[in-house]
Amino acid sequence: MDVQLSACGDGAQGPGEECDDGNTVGGDGCSAQCKQELPAENEPNDTAALASGPYAPNVVLRGAVSPSADVDYFAITLPGLVDLSVQTFDALGPGNCADTDTKTTLVAPDGTTILATDDDGGLGACSWLEPFSAPALRRLQPGTYFVRVESGNASVIDPYKLAVEIVALCGNGVVEGFEQCDGGALCDSTCRNKAVCGNVSIDDGETCDDGNTIAGDGCSPTCQLEGPDVEPNNTLAQADARALDPTPVLITGDKVLAGSIGNVADRDVFKMVLAASSVVRFEAYDGSGVDCHSDTTTIRLLDAAGVEVAVDDSSGIQSCGALVSSLSAGTFYVQIEETGTDSTVTEYRLEVNVQSSGGSESEPNDTAMNASVLSGSDVFVLGGHQAADDIDVYAVTVPPGKSIRAEVIEGGLETCESDEVDSRLTLFDAAWNEIADDDDDGRGYCSLLDGSGTMPLDSGAASLAGGTYHLAVRASPYASPATAAEFDYRLVVTIR
Repeated sequence: MDVQLSACGDGAQGPGEECDDGNTVGGDGCSAQCKQELPAENEPNDTAALASGPYAPNVVLRGAVSPSADVDYFAITLPGLVDLSVQTFDALGPGNCADTDTKTTLVAPDGTTILATDDDGGLGACSWLEPFSAPALRRLQPGTYFVRVESGNASVIDPYKLAVEIVALCGNGVVEGFEQCDGGALCDSTCRNKAVCGNVSIDDGETCDDGNTIAGDGCSPTCQLEGPDVEPNNTLAQADARALDPTPVLITGDKVLAGSIGNVADRDVFKMVLAASSVVRFEAYDGSGVDCHSDTTTIRLLDAAGVEVAVDDSSGIQSCGALVSSLSAGTFYVQIEETGTDSTVTEYRLEVNVQSSGGSESEPNDTAMNASVLSGSDVFVLGGHQAADDIDVYAVTVPPGKSIRAEVIEGGLETCESDEVDSRLTLFDAAWNEIADDDDDGRGYCSLLDGSGTMPLDSGAASLAGGTYHLAVRASPYASPATAAEFDYRLVVTIR
């Protein structure tokens, strides 16, 4: 019987081969003779003090976990402020992970402080520490760090490959990763924007930025939050009176209002007059104006007669309320209260933002290649989903470090709270990898994705690397009756 021997370059590591990456090209870590070309660990290296290296990043290393309790440390010296990627693979190297289960940890320059750990975040059961999902891998200071590799299932791994790569390097003149800028008069030495009040971006040292330097609108001329609200404003009549003050408390467009709920029975009511039909986002925060930690707030929207139009206590960040509604021109009132009316709120911020129209979707737009482009922030687009299997894809550009809040609301007479609109909303990165998905986190059966706050609802939509992302609107797979999968809608997107 003939025995078929393994040949170098066939992708199968055979007798006498140290590696086989499927080719006979040298210089890629595995030579034309199937011998290892990669730097290898030096044993013993089971502590930071004994670490192999140091190595510069953008390197592929090889090691082995043998015996199964073995631990390998590699010293990695970073040349500047960087976003870093640390990923393991099987013996074939990048792009491969078969029968390999690793656990990888990034350790600070002191050799003991653990910055981040991952078990199965890479291919298969391999590990991947990267800035998108592990904030500790963002904006690392120059110095020597340590990568620890061990078995993820108490088995021998002989060999494995370890790839350490720079995702972004501050000072190379290219805005990448989680940098806000890289060079220029308005960029500091850490690739962050210098604070410029009135540019809409909340820069370092600012607590708000409403795009102007006007006092009395909730955000001061130096971009610090103003407040608190003017009492009494518990009723519609009192809100009307406040709107006629010498410094009126009146909403006619974008505005940030400050307030507090001093006793459990307190209500704060603000008058709003819309000159034209608009899609408006009402969102409550804690005193920071950008987050919501322990406060619980409910937002009620009332019409000119005081009849409740909509209410929400949980669609904002954590336990803060948020409402996104399409409103006709006219007079409304916005009421803020502590959820449950059984506690107080020391300080809150209410943001009112009139969304810009991005027009209507352009069909066909069922793939990333023909996606409808949705430009800017606080913008909405009108879409039609009149076939159950339709998919509408929108391309959005996200600056480095910013997060996405995207919500599907009504586009016609059908409502989210009924069985008439049942949507699904998915966020994809530029390579069309799904990074966030939702069915019913919005009002009723509508969808909401939110990457805002220190504990975001959807971590995949939070603190994104700069670039183009895609939002897909589809019918929920649970839509019932069948007509719930056929609806007109508005997709409302905020990037912050």
